[in-house]
Amino acid sequence: MKKKLLAAAATAAASAAAYLYAEQNIIDPTHRRVYSDIDTPLRMLCLSDLHGKQFGKNGELLIQKAESMAPDLIVFPGDTLSADLHNLTPTLDLLKRLCRFAPCFLIPGNHEKRSGQWEELKLLLEQHGVTVLQNSRWDGVINGVPVHILGLDEGMAVSRLDYLRAAVGTLEYPTNELLLEQLCELDGAKIVLSHFPECFEKGGYCRFKFDLMISGHAHGGHFRLNEKVGVLAPGQGLFPKFCQGLYGSRPRLLVCRGLGNDSILPRINNRPEMALITLERDRRHLIKTPK
Repeated sequence: MKKKLLAAAATAAASAAAYLYAEQNIIDPTHRRVYSDIDTPLRMLCLSDLHGKQFGKNGELLIQKAESMAPDLIVFPGDTLSADLHNLTPTLDLLKRLCRFAPCFLIPGNHEKRSGQWEELKLLLEQHGVTVLQNSRWDGVINGVPVHILGLDEGMAVSRLDYLRAAVGTLEYPTNELLLEQLCELDGAKIVLSHFPECFEKGGYCRFKFDLMISGHAHGGHFRLNEKVGVLAPGQGLFPKFCQGLYGSRPRLLVCRGLGNDSILPRINNRPEMALITLERDRRHLIKTPK
């Protein structure tokens, strides 16, 4: 009887260890469609909250999966590195390799700003081929589509006191009205990168008619009860409103669950996400339904 109990306990422990390993290390690729007034579809890959994590030797697993998803561009909406990460070389090399098959656009999150090395890091990123946006906009053509990417640096959560201010309702959220107004005057794909998904509502970004805002920071709610419900997110607290998936109509908000983890607590029911978004014209009205 004792041997059976020990065997059952060992099996349960092994199963729990395998589950926890998968939740931290097995990437979940997702694909969503967002409608825009563009004629040619645009495929964007979001890699949020990497926190310096490597998937496979030299990030090979992530690179292979990213290339297989055939993105037209790759966006990094913050916390690509962790504030206490001392060896930046692996992550910089990873981004350099990703830039070889798709243009990469990055904004700082609270971890980059909290590191105290942001200005030096920004130069290194640009030297490795990454377009860094900091309350600035990139305008160009990708895959024949006029593309406008506004990258925001809200400067929030550099101090952890901001989480307390958010909890008690005294945190002032940036509005970035002028930058958003200028973006909305343009033709083509209009994309906003903001690390903090709560700014979509609390900063009033949702009032402007761009196509898509892409965010991270919430880590999918860290512990997930199901597809819709996360338990805890920095800056939003318990049962956060914006923690994974699509929200809103136009503009739409995509919150990516992210890839890394800066907490000692494991992710639960919340595997690392590589989020592919296809921006395309809405042609649903052309589909004939059977009588």
